[in-house]
Amino acid sequence: MEAIKSIPTQNILELLNPTIMAFIPLLEKNREKIEGITKKTFQYGATERHQLDVYFPPTSSPSPKVLFWAYGGGFVFGDRVIGPPPRDLAYGNLGSFYAQRGYITIIPDYRLVPHVTFPGQSEDIRDAIQWTLDHPDELGLKTIESVDLIGHSAGSINIAIMLLLPGFVSDEFRKRIKSVVLSGATYHDKNHMAAPKFWEIFVQYWGSEDAVHANSPFGLLEKASQETAAALPRIAVVEAEHEPELIATSGKDFKQLYREKMGKDVPYFVAQGHNHISMNWALNSGEGEQWAEDVVAWLEKA
Repeated sequence: MEAIKSIPTQNILELLNPTIMAFIPLLEKNREKIEGITKKTFQYGATERHQLDVYFPPTSSPSPKVLFWAYGGGFVFGDRVIGPPPRDLAYGNLGSFYAQRGYITIIPDYRLVPHVTFPGQSEDIRDAIQWTLDHPDELGLKTIESVDLIGHSAGSINIAIMLLLPGFVSDEFRKRIKSVVLSGATYHDKNHMAAPKFWEIFVQYWGSEDAVHANSPFGLLEKASQETAAALPRIAVVEAEHEPELIATSGKDFKQLYREKMGKDVPYFVAQGHNHISMNWALNSGEGEQWAEDVVAWLEKA
């Protein structure tokens, strides 16, 4: 984590590579442990982007838990396996981390801009979850009563939209989402000029500036009916200690809106010492993992 402290920027594009390079040697030391977890790949839809990886706990459990994790990438980047060695340990590091804690962990790919428009990425995540609920045998289970969801950055935005967009999921689907953790998300567009490159992508994906505002997680929660709000699963919010101002500000506003809508505070975790990228690359590195341990403890309280 000392290397993360020395990165002099919170700009995601500028800190991306130095952050990854800081964790690659730490993950490489644990390659055998990370790759020792059983992983299987399944097709959940029509294209190459409609595949998911499943990481299985090393020991069987009488009541196994199922966890979905949706990565970020600004809507234009992202893969369930980042690339060739040495970057190939992400996101297997994360899948094996949660599998080692008793979760059948699922990481789906989804379509990326410019090959998809709103709400296509949320559709893909929804369909990956539905495929899993419909195929418990592929996971070695008789049935799946519920799943937990964790998203990061764009992955969190897509999960929030999936749950908040009216008519997007069935009542039965919604009932089977037990807990949701939203991490590192940009919940609204109010400070969009702080990140003009990302704003261009947002408008390209949503279709217009007005659509970004209306159908952002903040916009959807703001206009959600009491019935919709009451039907939401339990939600927690996670942010890195050193998030860009755009993310930190929108997170503060989202937490305030949640309090107004739900009449209670949303559980909130800070990934101490981390920037936007490092929190997930840290898992299975032996450093900076406490935030995820705290999230697991919160999930287990449900």
